[in-house]
Amino acid sequence: HSSPSLPPLPLPPPPLLPPFSSSSTLVVVVVVVVVVVVVVVVVVVVVVVVVVMIMIIKKIMIIIMIIIKIIIIIIIIIIIIIIIIIIIIIIIIR
Repeated sequence: HSSPSLPPLPLPPPPLLPPFSSSSTLVVVVVVVVVVVVVVVVVVVVVVVVVVMIMIIKKIMIIIMIIIKIIIIIIIIIIIIIIIIIIIIIIIIR
């Protein structure tokens, strides 16, 4: 196998190795495909997570809005009650 022509010719082997190059291109293609698939999967997962988060946040926002409305109503009721009590006290004092 070690012919004397091989050592002096270290550069020719790459061009002289079409099967290797084709296999390497195959490897490259496989790697690229894998990378693309991984990227796509990651993107899809991220999008899904973001959408889910947005949905959850919207639900939470709705709940928060409801809670805020309830709190506001309670505050208004308390204020009204306080005002009524003050009025009653004033009336009683007079």
